[in-house]
Amino acid sequence: MKKTIGYLLIGMLFVLSLTAGVALAQKDIQGSKDHPLITRMPGYYIDQYNVSEFGGYDPTVVGGKDVHWEGKVYSFSYTRDEGGRPISMLQVVRNYEAAIKKAGGKVLGGDERRVAAEIRKNGTMTGV
Repeated sequence: MKKTIGYLLIGMLFVLSLTAGVALAQKDIQGSKDHPLITRMPGYYIDQYNVSEFGGYDPTVVGGKDVHWEGKVYSFSYTRDEGGRPISMLQVVRNYEAAIKKAGGKVLGGDERRVAAEIRKNGTMTGV
């Protein structure tokens, strides 16, 4: 039986936006939308968005073993709204961990700057 594997590259590009300062545009890039399983931090908008129908991704080494995911790829980058509250990467990671657990997922590993996790629903696996 074949399982569909999709995955997200959400927060890792986020660190670039944290240091970029406040951008002039205060709305999501045209055609973008949050992933249905993991949404953004409040006070941020999508400034880069790409969806590839098929690609590969190697998340953080998990449990001492290499992990490789293939499938549909969602890549997001967020920037803080003007007047928005600055946050640390650790806050972003903890927010993702909470959202992953709320969606029924399992955190596989990570550190203060990134998280590797999977959410299994309806015969599909979404990797974060």
